[in-house]
Amino acid sequence: MTDIDIIRLLWIRDEIAIEELEINYGHYCKQISWEIVQNREDVSECLNDTWWKTWCSIPENRPDSLRAYVARITRNLSLNKIIHNKAWKRGCLLYTSPSPRDS
Repeated sequence: MTDIDIIRLLWIRDEIAIEELEINYGHYCKQISWEIVQNREDVSECLNDTWWKTWCSIPENRPDSLRAYVARITRNLSLNKIIHNKAWKRGCLLYTSPSPRDS
């Protein structure tokens, strides 16, 4: 199926468009996400979020290149996943100073 056909399906809210996105761009987007997050579960989550975000955003946009459009969404979601996973509060032990009562 061509990009124009997939965009048309997304525009009319046909769920077959999601399947076609996965068939046409699943491997490509998986490679993009893997190069960034390098974790299977996170890659899977990023791909699912990519299809959802594409589904939600297409009615307002008609991208010239669907491949570039889903690649950009995948890249941004993967980068956000890295930022989320490496946040200070999740990645470091919290040091608490002893209270005056402990002395």
